[in-house]
Amino acid sequence: MDMDIVKKKVYVPGISRSVKETEELTYDPKAYLLLHTFETEYPCLSFDVIPDSLGVNRQSFPMTSWIVTGTQADKSHSNQLMVMRLSNMHANKSALKSKANESKNDDGESSSSSDDSSEEEDEEDEANLVNDRPGKKEPRMHASLVSHHGGVNRIKFQRLGSSDVCAVWNDQRKVQIWNLNPFISCIENISLSESTKSIALKNEKPLFSKEYSAEGFALAWSSLQTGSLATGDHHRK
Repeated sequence: MDMDIVKKKVYVPGISRSVKETEELTYDPKAYLLLHTFETEYPCLSFDVIPDSLGVNRQSFPMTSWIVTGTQADKSHSNQLMVMRLSNMHANKSALKSKANESKNDDGESSSSSDDSSEEEDEEDEANLVNDRPGKKEPRMHASLVSHHGGVNRIKFQRLGSSDVCAVWNDQRKVQIWNLNPFISCIENISLSESTKSIALKNEKPLFSKEYSAEGFALAWSSLQTGSLATGDHHRK
């Protein structure tokens, strides 16, 4: 038995022992069918998915996803509200292969593959997670954004008739509703083959804005009455 082999264990916060200074937490790429990294200038606390016309329960790769989010910058005037199209997201080959082998084993079929081939695929998958890697499999982020005064605590998407809108709770004690149609149209004019790109919109303003006595995080569109919005602040209002 090779004593140099390190046994891998799943780390469970609050249950597993503390991580030693000489240890480093990492991930198993085989656990993810799809895993890519995208970065914004500032961190984002909340995001929501924008439904598209590409169909539900999609199984084929590469994948595309639309989201709306807002930043939490260190200065109020540095924040942004943005819509993103994340495209050309290819599958993790080693995870797909592992899933296929599990299916074969469930069906009673035998499967075999060389360790060298598996290791090469793992290395390729990890390399594909780096967005600055050139090539046809490079994931792309196309974004349209507008300056937003205050950090975005919570954001929720809703389709109202022919308009795509989002509701925003910000740390300036305001609830706002924004029309996302100009954001989406701007991105649709960017070719899917174009490299990562962001476009700033200058003249967009919220459709609605109301200030409360305290900031909040609770925000939800009604599933029973279209257009109705429920909010809650730190004063329980």
